[in-house]
Amino acid sequence: MESDKTGRLRFRRQYVISPKPLVCNFLHSTHILTNTITLYAHVDLKVTIVSVPAIKLAILGDIFDYENIRLNNQDILHEIAVDDHLVFLDKIARYTGRFVIIYIKDEKMLLVTDAAASRKVYYCKKNGGVYCASQPHLLAATLNIPLTANPSKLSFYKSLEFERLNCSSIGNTTCYDELYQLMPNHYLNHTENKSVRFWPNQKIQQLPLDEVVNKSSEIIRGYINSIGYRYDLMLPVTGGKDSRLLLAATREIKSKVYFYINKQHEINQNSYDIIIPQSLLTRLGLDFHIVDPYITIDKDFEKIYFENNPFANKRFLPIIYNYYLNFSDKINLPGIFVNIAEDVYEVFGRKITPRVLAKLICVEKFDYAVEYFSEWLKGCQEISKQNNINVLNLLYWEERMANWGTQIQLDKDIAQEDIIPYNSRLLMQTMLASDLLYREKPDFIVFREITKKLWPETLQLPNNPDFKSKVLRFSKSIGMLRTIKLIYYRFFYFLKTIKFKS
Repeated sequence: MESDKTGRLRFRRQYVISPKPLVCNFLHSTHILTNTITLYAHVDLKVTIVSVPAIKLAILGDIFDYENIRLNNQDILHEIAVDDHLVFLDKIARYTGRFVIIYIKDEKMLLVTDAAASRKVYYCKKNGGVYCASQPHLLAATLNIPLTANPSKLSFYKSLEFERLNCSSIGNTTCYDELYQLMPNHYLNHTENKSVRFWPNQKIQQLPLDEVVNKSSEIIRGYINSIGYRYDLMLPVTGGKDSRLLLAATREIKSKVYFYINKQHEINQNSYDIIIPQSLLTRLGLDFHIVDPYITIDKDFEKIYFENNPFANKRFLPIIYNYYLNFSDKINLPGIFVNIAEDVYEVFGRKITPRVLAKLICVEKFDYAVEYFSEWLKGCQEISKQNNINVLNLLYWEERMANWGTQIQLDKDIAQEDIIPYNSRLLMQTMLASDLLYREKPDFIVFREITKKLWPETLQLPNNPDFKSKVLRFSKSIGMLRTIKLIYYRFFYFLKTIKFKS
């Protein structure tokens, strides 16, 4: 690998926001945000800046509208440029993408991420000013911040639980005590170095199933078409419902999409994740590509991958290198985030406590994790109740997705850009407005009906007809779904615990 290419990969697509001049250790462009604050953005990170009377907006990354698919980043910034920051925050709910937006008014600045925080903001106050970056190790290196000395934290970052969580952090914490992550549904008041919750801010009213299906299908189709209008796309298709729904949403642009599956070690030719999409796409007249990601990795690439993030996941390295080598010119569309609308986390009548929340994430043995969830629960339990959102759905959104779900995007910036089509607050609000009966396993009725609305022929084959689904479907038919689920999840939690200890 040539040295100039290696240099370009150092902190690729990352950024630093600094109140003082910096000597950057990555290829960058410089943007003056205010009289005192400068943005240093990697040359491969798209930056769009718009100034209107009294307001300046900058977007790092891409944002997409579902109704007006030809709007670009600059067009959308003009749409949301209002001088009331609360109205601005309401306006961004309708969009998807992977972005950080910087809002500046009268030299005061706030930062807000996309709904999943898939493009990150890490921040800290140091040397009399507030610094931000897209990656904690970049910010720590810039400011000479040491690793934590907290024994509970250190044990987590050396644990199997850390590996199971895709080598991601817990909540807004990092392995550096002075650095914090800006979480979804919050904005950063940069002036005061303060994270502020702004959602949920309105009661979610239950809607009829057909209304949810019609609106959700319109939104998802629009997002796919909007992303496809700007970029060449690739879509991973498995045997599951989430990628099936995205497949259905590509109906109008299907000829422009590369449909594939990464044949990871845990998948073989007889796996449902190969058999089902291969058969289905053949019936639909589309090509399905089985990608073997296990090719020889360039040593220089591997070296800089771990220099960018010393805690990066080794398991994803071959896949990420293959994206870099063969698909760097395409936008990948992972099918995550939509699970927020499901009943993924259940407590079966138990009181929701910080330790119960930590146990749902399988990190209850780490004291600092329990302490974090104690503060998180205090900050959202009552507001969730007032706005008719289950606090466990919010936990999945703000913990599971903001860490486990989006860590791979951060590490993958060295190779290729991911954009999550489901990554929209408006879409989540819409789907959460349907009765839980339509969102819960094993039938996931609302998902099936949206898929049917978008492209009925994609339902020719079942979604993941595995043993678990069959058991849950049978238990539902005999009126014992809750009991069987309780037994099932407690048993498999026990198996996970045994696996971690072995």
